[in-house]
Amino acid sequence: MLFIGDVHATSKHNQGILACIDQSVEAFPNEKTIIFLGDYVYHFTYDRKALLQLFKKIITLAQQGKDVYILAGNHDRIQDHFVYEEAKQAFDLFGDEIHHIHFVTEPVLKNIEGIDCLLFPYYYPKGNPV
Repeated sequence: MLFIGDVHATSKHNQGILACIDQSVEAFPNEKTIIFLGDYVYHFTYDRKALLQLFKKIITLAQQGKDVYILAGNHDRIQDHFVYEEAKQAFDLFGDEIHHIHFVTEPVLKNIEGIDCLLFPYYYPKGNPV
């Protein structure tokens, strides 16, 4: 499993961030699971172009057969929704073509590669914002 966190995608740094993700995946080609730990944006800096480039990278990873888990981070919440909800809606249009992408917005216990993993994203119960 590869763990990637705190990407904080911005147009200024996105090419370097995407290159670093590529280098990490290439360095461990046998890893089947990539877990993004959240914080895809920086507080109040919602760079849609950079975020879409990141999600394009995630789609590419899924098309290569990687299982990709996308956990919500505390920076990713804007009021009562998460910034990647738009992308999730778009990803859902692909249907089974990218079934390797898993959005995690609530705590869940998953068995990944034979290991029980508690995926605990930034979370708040609906109707009870923190």
